[in-house]
Order: sequence, then C-alpha cells, then structure tokens
Amino acid sequence: MLAVAPYPGGESRAEFLRRSAKEREDRERKRIRELAATRIQARWRGKATRKAVTNEMRAMFDARMADLAKVEGYLPPEKRPELVLTATFRRY
Repeated sequence: MLAVAPYPGGESRAEFLRRSAKEREDRERKRIRELAATRIQARWRGKATRKAVTNEMRAMFDARMADLAKVEGYLPPEKRPELVLTATFRRY
C-alpha cells in the first residue's frame, strides 16, 4: 500500500495552515489593492471629463459672445437687450 502524506508536499499540519493563511492574506491584499486602483481611476476619469466639459462650454460661450459683439453693433439700441438674453441663454 502507498503511504500518502496528509497534506500536500509532505508538509506538517502547522505548515499547511500557516501557508494557507498567508495565501488568504495575499489574496485579500490583492483584492483591496485592485479596488483602490479602480477607485483612483474612476476619480481621475471623472475629473478629466468635468474639465473637458467645462473647457468645451467655456469655448462655446466665448464664441457666442464674440459673435454677439459683432452683431450687436448693427442693431438699434432698443433691440440689443433682447438679443443679448436670447443669445446668452439659448442652449443647443
């Protein structure tokens, strides 16, 4: 009959339990590290997106104001406030 060691690799019970606990701790550390990396990446992407949208909106606003300044000179003074309100708060 073949003698089989009770634990893989012929290690003792104490060694097996120590190794198992260390492997569990390593897996837990890896899981926490990956979760932290995911959260950092999500925050970075959110910040980059907010900045891009803000820059785009600012560029659109500046372009509208430049166009408004050009057109405003051609209008009679009583029509200017209406044009400014319409052009400033219009969304598209």
